[in-house]
Amino acid sequence: YVNGPFCAPSAPSAAAPRGNSSFCLTVRRRRPEFPPGIRWNMYGVTLQDKDRMNNTFEGWSTGFQKLVGRAHPRSVLRLIECLQQNQALVATALTQALRGEPTVKRVRKATLRLRSRLRNICEGLHVHRDLPRLLGLVGLDCIRF
Repeated sequence: YVNGPFCAPSAPSAAAPRGNSSFCLTVRRRRPEFPPGIRWNMYGVTLQDKDRMNNTFEGWSTGFQKLVGRAHPRSVLRLIECLQQNQALVATALTQALRGEPTVKRVRKATLRLRSRLRNICEGLHVHRDLPRLLGLVGLDCIRF
């Protein structure tokens, strides 16, 4: 990914001279839709032990789908009922958090171990400034297929 504007192809112009080629491509410069500094940099998040993924949103989506009972609700009224039930669940969770009874987030041991390894590797980069070695360690230790 590059910083700043990048080149994106546009539709070929009918008025453009084709010359010897059978296809003419016009390239123009424009700003990236999603700047890299906003959401894509996970270095600081890793060092602070925060979530690096959108699992929170995926969890809400899965829970809402279970509440609805299917991929798409049958009617708008059913959707409104499910949204009201979801709002009641959120209100209950907020009340519990205000009482000092926050919900416990379950995290697998393997996830904790990988998160710890990745944090140690990133802290090592901060000290040693050896990016190729960091990328090798991340590839060997933390990425599972």
